[in-house]
Amino acid sequence: MLEFLRRMFGSAPGAPAADPGYVEADNLGTRVESMGQASSYWLARQVQQKFDPFALYIFESEAAARAALLEQPYIHRAMDSGKLVCEHTLMFGCVANEAGEFEAIVCGEELTRAQWSAARESFVRHGGRCKNEQEPEAVEAVEAVDVEAAVSPTGEVEFVREDRREMMGHTMRYRIHRGPDETAAKGFLRQQTVSEGLLYLVVETPDGTWCRDRDGIYRE
Repeated sequence: MLEFLRRMFGSAPGAPAADPGYVEADNLGTRVESMGQASSYWLARQVQQKFDPFALYIFESEAAARAALLEQPYIHRAMDSGKLVCEHTLMFGCVANEAGEFEAIVCGEELTRAQWSAARESFVRHGGRCKNEQEPEAVEAVEAVDVEAAVSPTGEVEFVREDRREMMGHTMRYRIHRGPDETAAKGFLRQQTVSEGLLYLVVETPDGTWCRDRDGIYRE
């Protein structure tokens, strides 16, 4: 019976149990899975001068880093893939660095002060040491809003056009959509699957522009 449950939920002996009800398609965040991906993010951060709040901690083992991330109520282990998935449009994950240690991060424009504080506490509790961090601005009213529970009051997301851009010999495709609000945009992108590189699904709304690529969902 134990072996059957392991196969059913994708858990190996000693691995954290998968969260029933969560699968890969539930991931709304951008999962960091390599140092190259992380380096690209930090470079873009400097170029764009867009400094989202974050907590970046170093752990001696991958198990400790993953355990700390899984203590966050919005991060889960998917039943089908065994990978971490996030309920919010945040950048998250853990990767091995050149020193053989593991770096865990939660980051993003939507990271609230409460989420940031909780992540830091979990990271320390699991033996992490701070590499760098940036505290969110104090906007208490934003933290009280439950975006996932909100219901879009108006129509659905509609396709508008497809744009193509050439960059360094590669063609980047942008499928542009229009939606009524942030909730509708996230709901639409959550139902889409992007397996092709250089393909970007874009939903423009009065609340802002939301995108999905092969790595996850994020705000432009």
